[in-house]
Amino acid sequence: MVTRNMGGGRKIVSRVNHVRIYFKAPMKEIYTKLLQAGFCKDEKGTPSAITKWIHLDHRAILLRYNEVARGFMNYYSFVDNYSSIASVVNFTLLHSCAKTLARKFKLDSRASVFAKFGNKLTPQDKLTEGPQAMDKKKRPKLIEFAVASNYKKSKQFKEGTELRVDPLKVLD
Repeated sequence: MVTRNMGGGRKIVSRVNHVRIYFKAPMKEIYTKLLQAGFCKDEKGTPSAITKWIHLDHRAILLRYNEVARGFMNYYSFVDNYSSIASVVNFTLLHSCAKTLARKFKLDSRASVFAKFGNKLTPQDKLTEGPQAMDKKKRPKLIEFAVASNYKKSKQFKEGTELRVDPLKVLD
């Protein structure tokens, strides 16, 4: 309750209707999960390569990274600091993926990976180039790193009966 002085000795008591609960995601726990899974070297989020995925092809590596990124973004979609989570997860996972691809293709640095495959690390192989790529029925789906299109939080809290699984535990 708030008491306001309206002048002339009159006082009005009114209710405050703008009470809101703020949900903040635990950034330290997110860094710790990324560190434990091997996506970063330290708790600051310095990216590192996932060497156990080097034997996979380019598309499979991107699909795995996209799965982890979407898992974090969906799990924390309702929090008020969504933009900071999205930027941390996107940066760490994108650059970890670039380091993994650099090791796979024996490139010198992340910069050379981004120069070769573009900002979203899109694979350039026989499936996306040549005469078979012209036939729309035989063309495979274009795969690229899933960067968040916007950094706005979702206004809906998704509560349902579906099973929620930690994306990092599924990939082990």
